[in-house]
Amino acid sequence: HLRYVHELAPELPLGLLRDTLDADPVAVAEDLHLASYNPSDRALSSRPGIIGDLHAAGVAVNVWTVDTPARWKALDALGVDGIITNRPTELGGWSSGRVS
Repeated sequence: HLRYVHELAPELPLGLLRDTLDADPVAVAEDLHLASYNPSDRALSSRPGIIGDLHAAGVAVNVWTVDTPARWKALDALGVDGIITNRPTELGGWSSGRVS
């Protein structure tokens, strides 16, 4: 579906949600013309180094579903671009109160 969307509207940013990491997320991102690769927190925890690889390829990393401040802090330190949560108000407060 993402390939078809890209053919129809190549200007649209595309993101892929993944419960498990692909063997080569960068290759998948390049093949599908992704703006973001969005793994589950559990999947990303198995290979956090992939964040740097995806960033080097110009692909954002948004992780889901993360609901604890301790994990938000850890993911922020790893350099993720976004966090998907069931607690958006709390994440917003945490985010605005952190020291960059």
